[in-house]
Amino acid sequence: MDYRLAPARPCPAAILDVIGAYRNLLDQGVPATQIILAGESAGATLLLSALLALKQAGTPLPGGGSVPDR
Repeated sequence: MDYRLAPARPCPAAILDVIGAYRNLLDQGVPATQIILAGESAGATLLLSALLALKQAGTPLPGGGSVPDR
């Protein structure tokens, strides 16, 4: 997915974009357990940040998260 990039759109814009896309899937009726978030490089940090924010908000967490092995 495309998300807003720094420095034009500073943090937490990208995190909010990921959370918004995830919540949109939930709103469409996709079960959280059927969603996997994935990211590499800076996207991996974005993924982890989004997962932490979702957990803090009490939002059901996705079924998994994936970052590539290096």
